[in-house]
Amino acid sequence: MAFLGFDFLSRLDEDVRLEMPKRFVFVYIVVFAMAGAALWEMYEFTSDLVLNTTMQGNGNDDTMVDIVAGLLGGIIAALLVTEIHRKEQRKKRKY
Repeated sequence: MAFLGFDFLSRLDEDVRLEMPKRFVFVYIVVFAMAGAALWEMYEFTSDLVLNTTMQGNGNDDTMVDIVAGLLGGIIAALLVTEIHRKEQRKKRKY
């Protein structure tokens, strides 16, 4: 989800994207990843309720582990992406 968020962000006009602060890019990607995890949990809950499945397994434990995993994955991806963003900014300044 984090890389999908970065893909959305990278499709912006290059001049606009390069002017974004590194902190904004970081927060945007982490929040996008967490929103994806939350939407997935809503899907699991709805599926369990409507279709009588057992996607949530242990209930709250499964939900919290999935959301924390989404957060940690978002942070790791955001660190990688902000480094890429910083290198792009540095290249742009050289030219």
